[in-house]
Amino acid sequence: MIYTTGKVEHLIQIARKVSQSKVKGLNPAMFLKYMISGIQKKSVTVLVALKSKDAKKILGATVFSIIQPDEKVAIWIDFTWINPKGKDLGLEFLKAVGDIGKGLGITRIQGRMARNSKAAEKKYGFKEIYKVVEKIIG
Repeated sequence: MIYTTGKVEHLIQIARKVSQSKVKGLNPAMFLKYMISGIQKKSVTVLVALKSKDAKKILGATVFSIIQPDEKVAIWIDFTWINPKGKDLGLEFLKAVGDIGKGLGITRIQGRMARNSKAAEKKYGFKEIYKVVEKIIG
């Protein structure tokens, strides 16, 4: 089952997964602070998959915020981790995020990819709309 959470034990597990991920430049300690601050401000939502509502160990997680990159509002996926054994868990998370978005009148989900976007296109129906570039200043 997928639940919204703000439990510190869940957030710490997610931060640990950040440290193991292939997403470059994502600092686990800073991401933990980002989640906690965002939850307090109601600007970040954290979903976790658990065997039961009282389970302590997460099976997957999605962290997202709401952005307005142009005239339309979108859900921005900040981070997702899914246990490789959770076959359809990715689809369950996508449905849960989509349901939240629909409830808010949002019609788009966006996010960055650390890997090839073709897998997200094929499995989840995403399409690549732009690439992110960065220049470090200072």
